[in-house]
Amino acid sequence: QAEDGIRDSVASRGLGDVYKRQEIGKYYYSRHNWEKAVEHFNQCSALSRRTKHYSYLTRSYLYLNDLPNAKKALKRIRSRKEKQLLRLAIIEISSYGKDPKFNKNNIDRIIMDRQYVIDKTKSNIIAMAKNHIPNFGD
Repeated sequence: QAEDGIRDSVASRGLGDVYKRQEIGKYYYSRHNWEKAVEHFNQCSALSRRTKHYSYLTRSYLYLNDLPNAKKALKRIRSRKEKQLLRLAIIEISSYGKDPKFNKNNIDRIIMDRQYVIDKTKSNIIAMAKNHIPNFGD
């Protein structure tokens, strides 16, 4: 058994093990222990095709300033909204040069700013559509 009480055997591929590793990864994520979170989320990836943990994994890589791995994990996110948001954040972070170093607060601010841009764009599109199409949205 590993230190966290979960079997490390490759043969142990039950969904229970994947769920436990995912929950342990979320615990480390909430404690800002990105390295441990990445370790457990990557074990989820090796044991299952489930994708719920990829958003946490992508964000953990961002907090570690590991853009190449964040981009790889991003590809596995199924939620279109989350994928779009994190893709825009990665583009923003990448625009600061080859090896930008940001702390969690900076990255969270970039993500919130990108979310604001997405929301504002949607509301502008709806407003324009209402002006150009009679009875739109009524």
